[in-house]
Amino acid sequence: MNLALQGVTSAIVGLLLLIAAVQLPSTAFGQDGQSLGGRDEASAIDPIPFQGRTDFQVSKYAEVPRQVARAAQREHCDIDKGIEQFPLRFLVEKGHRFVLVYCQSIVGFHLVFDLADLRRPRLVEFPFLAQNTGFGITPRPGIITWRQEAGVFEAETGTDLCPSFRLRHVYRLGQTEGYVSQTISFVLVRVDVMERCVNDKSWSTVWESPKWPESTIVR
Repeated sequence: MNLALQGVTSAIVGLLLLIAAVQLPSTAFGQDGQSLGGRDEASAIDPIPFQGRTDFQVSKYAEVPRQVARAAQREHCDIDKGIEQFPLRFLVEKGHRFVLVYCQSIVGFHLVFDLADLRRPRLVEFPFLAQNTGFGITPRPGIITWRQEAGVFEAETGTDLCPSFRLRHVYRLGQTEGYVSQTISFVLVRVDVMERCVNDKSWSTVWESPKWPESTIVR
């Protein structure tokens, strides 16, 4: 083979290698088609392994999905400081995916993110008793506990000071009727209080949702 032909052959081989390199994917993909990240950390996402699992925890900051960490940071939530004591809890309830995120603060609290879109966690807001004025909404209802056997979420607020009261909001996941469509939301079903520093440590119900007449239809 003469030198000219060798040169042409080398150029063709080099061109084919370049084309193959360009066609190779630059990122890997995990469950639900999620990218494991790219060169831009601000948009990188990690897989969340819900497949076959409805309740699991993450107790190491290095294992927190990056999109969840960013969503918490936007709410000024320090995940890493309390994650070993209060791991992130990933849940599936009634076919809907959520994560409970503990935020370290003077008085710690949980945030809940809706993971309907695993790439874009959405902050959940809860109905909450505004004392003496009715009900409002808040993304920070307190320390949240999932009671799987009862199918309810309990959110507690209060301090250990005396005298004082603790407040507990109880939620179920349910459908909210709208004019156009139905949406899944956390529905407040009961509010309890407990007085601190007394012998009787039982909860007293101060509000409970009434049952609607079966004949009532809202459109």
